[in-house]
Amino acid sequence: AYEIRPRDWSSDVCSSDLWCAGFVNAILDKVGVDGTDSLQARSFLNWGIATKSPKEGDVVVFARGRSREAGHVGFYVGEEVVDGVRYILVLGGNQRKAVNVAYYPARYVLGYRTIG
Repeated sequence: AYEIRPRDWSSDVCSSDLWCAGFVNAILDKVGVDGTDSLQARSFLNWGIATKSPKEGDVVVFARGRSREAGHVGFYVGEEVVDGVRYILVLGGNQRKAVNVAYYPARYVLGYRTIG
């Protein structure tokens, strides 16, 4: 599987082309689950049930930059510590303009959501 290793990701995701949330909504729709019908990543903070113990396939929402509106969303794959920094592995869209698994610093997590 292709993975994007840790780096400065904030300029790579959900910037001018807001399709990370579209990707998550499309996958949820494909498996028969209602999404948010929004292209805003943070719309998923109001979707499903909040959890502090995410499992593979749960939704994870990140802050992006200093904006209270911008964000990134994808599916939780796992966690890894690299050089003392905890990263969340995310299967998502619009991660360097592609669908892949990428590393995101855990400090930017706004919330984890599960279907229940």
